[in-house]
Amino acid sequence: MKTLTKKAIVLASAIAVAGTFAVCAASYTSLSAADTTTATKSVSVDFANDLVSTDQITILAYYDPAGTATPDATNIVYIDQVEKGALTNITFSLRDGDATGNYKVLMGGSGVTTAGADTFTYAAAQTGSTVSGSVDSLVYFGDPAGDEFMIQLNADYQTTATLWNENWAWAMDDTTNKVASVVVDSTTGLTNNTFSFANVPVGNYYLTLNRAGKCTKVVYISVVQGQDVAVGTKALIGADTNGDFEVTSSDLGVVVRAFENPGNTEYGTDQFNVLADENGSGDMSSADVGAVVRAFESFDGSYIEVPQ
Repeated sequence: MKTLTKKAIVLASAIAVAGTFAVCAASYTSLSAADTTTATKSVSVDFANDLVSTDQITILAYYDPAGTATPDATNIVYIDQVEKGALTNITFSLRDGDATGNYKVLMGGSGVTTAGADTFTYAAAQTGSTVSGSVDSLVYFGDPAGDEFMIQLNADYQTTATLWNENWAWAMDDTTNKVASVVVDSTTGLTNNTFSFANVPVGNYYLTLNRAGKCTKVVYISVVQGQDVAVGTKALIGADTNGDFEVTSSDLGVVVRAFENPGNTEYGTDQFNVLADENGSGDMSSADVGAVVRAFESFDGSYIEVPQ
């Protein structure tokens, strides 16, 4: 934190407590402080007021992580007093050693009755790239709009986006090579749903999009220094009931056996098997068998986007 002189502490106290060197009751100051990172350390503060050019402006910034601090000699990182002139912006820099987190900026002056105030966040700079994309028509258990049954069904079986390092052995339970994983919202309707991974280091990765009963989408990506990766919108297709990254006759067997089981096969009952509900109706029927047959006939292996 900045070492303050006795005069600076007096100025800080005047702004924080009295609101500020009030002389002209008509004057007013509003602030807008921009967030910054450790990469630049630069804080830009815009202000609007009806001060005259000869008014003296005092601005201070202090560390306020919980929003409850008052400025003092231990937390103030910047303080200065300048003549208004034609200024509408003041820029200052934080220093090495200043803590990341939330800060508060106050401004007062010789013509200000109430101190202007705003907050900004000082965050660690991103050290890697962002990997992002979306899943097309993610809600394939019917449109949940206004349907509590479909809302709950989609909430129970959500899509997961997972990033793996290049040593991944194509096993979804491979915790050793898992980099990060996020659940993609699946209850907002038949729209593209986004996912994102921040601070991904340089290297090669596999990205998987996985949901019960669907063929896992696999995308091989390369992250290079200073470049984000946008994989675009990926569609999920059905019928991979055994989770082997392809659609074969084995998947048909899973659906047939589930359909032949006695008992209630609707969602919410003991016999319901999401892997066999291929048409997303919430129950298992001969229509699901037909859905797997059609997927098997059209599957060509191109669902895996990996360089040969």
